[in-house]
Amino acid sequence: MSEVTSDQRAARATQLKAAGLEGYHQVYLFSGKVVHSVSPSSSLNGFYPDAVCGQQADPFNPWFGEGTQDEYDEAVRRPLCKECLKR
Repeated sequence: MSEVTSDQRAARATQLKAAGLEGYHQVYLFSGKVVHSVSPSSSLNGFYPDAVCGQQADPFNPWFGEGTQDEYDEAVRRPLCKECLKR
């Protein structure tokens, strides 16, 4: 997979800021196609908080996106959930 560029990171940060989601956790389900936003006050460490849009994760289908650098990069590559952006 190609490396995520600083321009891609900046573009994502701009999208999140415009949607009022700056500072939110950007996570995805392994089998999912989009990135969801989870409140910054929610702990992802052993917990499965709902995304802003209501999408749920659980022990058998946990959130990814904030573990390794590869997960962070994958979260930047995937499109943002349109329902989360509407929040």
